[in-house]
Amino acid sequence: MLEEPRDTVMGSNTPGLQIPELLDHIIGFLCDDRQALRTCALASRMLTSAAQRQLFSWITFASPSHNNYISPRRLRTILADSPHLTQFIRRIELHLNHESNAELASVGLTHVADIMVYGLARSRPDIHQPTVAAACRLIGLESVHRVQVMGRFRDMSVIGRLFGECTPHLQEVVFEACWLEQSLEANATLTWPNTVRTQLARLKLLGSDRAMAWLVDEDCPLGISELTEVNVSGSMAAKGYVYTLLHRTRRTVTHLAFSLWDLHRGPHPDLTQFSFLTRLTVQTRLDALPRFPPALADVDPHNRVREIVFTSERFDNRSWASDPEDDWTQELKAPLRAFDDAFAALPLPELQRVEIQIRQKTGDPPGEWFKDLLPRLVARRLLLVTVYPDTSFT
Repeated sequence: MLEEPRDTVMGSNTPGLQIPELLDHIIGFLCDDRQALRTCALASRMLTSAAQRQLFSWITFASPSHNNYISPRRLRTILADSPHLTQFIRRIELHLNHESNAELASVGLTHVADIMVYGLARSRPDIHQPTVAAACRLIGLESVHRVQVMGRFRDMSVIGRLFGECTPHLQEVVFEACWLEQSLEANATLTWPNTVRTQLARLKLLGSDRAMAWLVDEDCPLGISELTEVNVSGSMAAKGYVYTLLHRTRRTVTHLAFSLWDLHRGPHPDLTQFSFLTRLTVQTRLDALPRFPPALADVDPHNRVREIVFTSERFDNRSWASDPEDDWTQELKAPLRAFDDAFAALPLPELQRVEIQIRQKTGDPPGEWFKDLLPRLVARRLLLVTVYPDTSFT
């Protein structure tokens, strides 16, 4: 029997087609081990580029104890020797009261797309103004599409300066656990930077009530009238500001996210006002699902909602369960069936998917058992149950 030619036997399994996939697999496996990545970058030319891309994609200037930490001075030296590495730096984190971060404006970070800014630290109670100026210049880069603000601030004037040079390329701003020592009303001398208003596409206010007041101020440099995605989870305790924001964006928002717990802190968002809404994301405990249908009871029967996602809190966080040793799955039967019945009555003609996301620990029953408790959603072929492992228990 004649032996087939070698290139025919190999077919599509030639080394040239396998190498990129193999390199990605190796780097992905080592992504959390920076020392191993450095070794790969130095030991193998084949791995150098892929390892460097992973090493420099995310850099923090906020904490020396962080695995991704590089001092601004050290980074400047590295980029002077290897300027091509600049293109790999896409995400950075910095503290506004670390004096060394004032040097960042001169490092040459021209490809950064995502910036995370931390406010006051307990060990350093004062904002470093040169660092604020440097952060402002970085946020003003045309490459920046997303800015996340976290931590404690004296008032909104610092945040106002941060966005003083932002460009129309900025698409998303996130305020997460952003806490202000003074409310907007308490500071009558605030001045806002003179700038062209940047219209945002996406806004997240996660546990950041007081940032609302700044965002609805007429002189805020961030425009909210053209938002398409809004997440206000944990931020509905502000004095009416969340409703002002939602009122201004009701004609453009297609994706709205909020916490069901917020409904008990005041009037829930009037979902009947969002004429172009196609997706809802609702953060909720599993036993609280029956509280959702009333929020949509009066929605326009010609609405465009196609997808609703319920993301549960930690699966083992059962404050509603009578005893951790009891069969808590039995206690969910009544609320889930009540939710199923009430949800079936909602006027949602274009609905295509209802997803319930669950985080569970090892040993919990599989998510499929949920379908037995939601027969109406199953019958309509709408239900998707997604289970994620809860690593906090491992």
